[in-house]
Amino acid sequence: MKKRKNFIKEFVEYTFLRLFFTFFNLLPIKFSRKISSVLFSFFGRLSKYNLIALQNCKIVFPNLKQSEIKNIVDKSWKNLGETTFKRA
Repeated sequence: MKKRKNFIKEFVEYTFLRLFFTFFNLLPIKFSRKISSVLFSFFGRLSKYNLIALQNCKIVFPNLKQSEIKNIVDKSWKNLGETTFKRA
């Protein structure tokens, strides 16, 4: 039963992502890159991985101010969004 439930969940996620990528491929590339960078910036900050990225940057760059570290992580989310939806 658990295996079937997991399969259904993964199938729904896969279908959603395929539709999402298809939609972005229909848009002009500059527009889709801009939208995806904004989406990744917004949702990236809400994810648990944002805290991990901030902690890792503090370890790697111990002399930087908190605002500079936050700026690096924010730019990373934006770049990840641009490159993910470049042409999927």
